[in-house]
Amino acid sequence: MHNPRLSLQYEVSPGAGEKEFILALKRAADPAELLLSIVNNGYLDIEPMVVMGEARPYRVLEGNRRLAAIRLLRDPQLAKDCRISLPEIPPGKDLHLDQILVMRVEHEDEARAYIGFKHINGPHKWDSLAKAKYASDWFDQGGISVEEISQRIGDSFDTVRKLLHGWKVLKQANDAGVFSMEDRYPTRKLHFSHLYVALTRSQVREYLGLPTTFSGAEITDNPIPPDKLKQLGKFCTWLYGSKKDSHKPVVASQNPDVKNLSEVLADGKALALLEMHRDLYRAHAALTPDDVLFQEALYRAEDSAKKALSNVHSYSGTETLYNTALTLKEVATQLCLNMKIRREGGVQGD
Repeated sequence: MHNPRLSLQYEVSPGAGEKEFILALKRAADPAELLLSIVNNGYLDIEPMVVMGEARPYRVLEGNRRLAAIRLLRDPQLAKDCRISLPEIPPGKDLHLDQILVMRVEHEDEARAYIGFKHINGPHKWDSLAKAKYASDWFDQGGISVEEISQRIGDSFDTVRKLLHGWKVLKQANDAGVFSMEDRYPTRKLHFSHLYVALTRSQVREYLGLPTTFSGAEITDNPIPPDKLKQLGKFCTWLYGSKKDSHKPVVASQNPDVKNLSEVLADGKALALLEMHRDLYRAHAALTPDDVLFQEALYRAEDSAKKALSNVHSYSGTETLYNTALTLKEVATQLCLNMKIRREGGVQGD
């Protein structure tokens, strides 16, 4: 079992050396606070690291961040190579780094429940992508059900099922070549929760060829039918963007964008607009009746105009802003004229 936080959350490549790991840790979770704590208080041997193996070298399953801090404090040259400033250690102070408490296990399964509870549903949570990879590794070993994993880590909210389902879909997209996690839009963190939450919505499931009800869905490899892989690629790109194609994600936040995207997928016209323009707001607006759009736009315009009027004292006399106000006046005049014609023509108002 490779630590999923190292490969996914910290983006440490397989086979990376000590320096590469510490540099990744520095980018993702600055060790400065932990280093300062150890220097001030000594190493507090309260919670054991978890290691696997019968003899050295052991593989650390739990406690890599603490191990990195210890290595830096014991090797100032390593800290220098990683450009990490070490706190000044008072002369003669013992930081208690020579021996530390560890729990040794012979097999990964012995540590899974402990690590799973701590990082999936416990006090030191990994991000959702790392949680999903960890749960999937456990599930794929066989001999354990989703329900049993959930019970052993104290999950009472079906979190494990959602994580597993989302991971299987994301992995299928990657393996099929329709979406790559590395190709997500630059500076965009892969918010895995967007995907696994979306996969519980009936509109998304229908678009991807899945059973429309998530409840009771089986966790299987490659859950998306082959004829829906193109849609899967589009869907992932709408969530996370594409560096290769210079496409920004259309989902900016889980609420309300995931819901809005789901509703767009269920409407042919709105979906066509999304595919043409990659504008979720514009596509979702197609679902709103024209009279509602008119009403909302008019109320927003009134509110904005009142705000401008209340702050007119700050106007500095620039011609551009004055011309904008004149244009607004013309638009308002034309709007009132059209509304008057419709009223006098017998169109019912409110």
